[in-house]
Amino acid sequence: MVAGSVASSIWFGVRNAMKIAASLPAPPADVHRTNVYTTDNAALVRLANTVEALSALVTEANGLAREGNALRREATTERRSLREALDLNTEATERSMQTLGEMRVELRELTRELIRSQK
Repeated sequence: MVAGSVASSIWFGVRNAMKIAASLPAPPADVHRTNVYTTDNAALVRLANTVEALSALVTEANGLAREGNALRREATTERRSLREALDLNTEATERSMQTLGEMRVELRELTRELIRSQK
């Protein structure tokens, strides 16, 4: 009788355990595994230092890019002002050459008149 009681208790216990296991939520299907072992403190410190160094490099590169862009804008502005100065200088030179050409014609006429007046 004791054996029957123990057997029925085991059977009811297993049946209840199976019901409880069936009612539990399923484990998440998407598991992300990495090669980093959290128990290795030295490896975690090296990994953290590497991440910090890479972050510093990226930050420095972004700063250099901003500085490069600022220098590029400044150079473009300077080239634009030099181009404007060169254009103004070219126009002034063309006007002076035109005036010089007109003066040569007037000098020729003046020279001819002087030569005629001396005869």
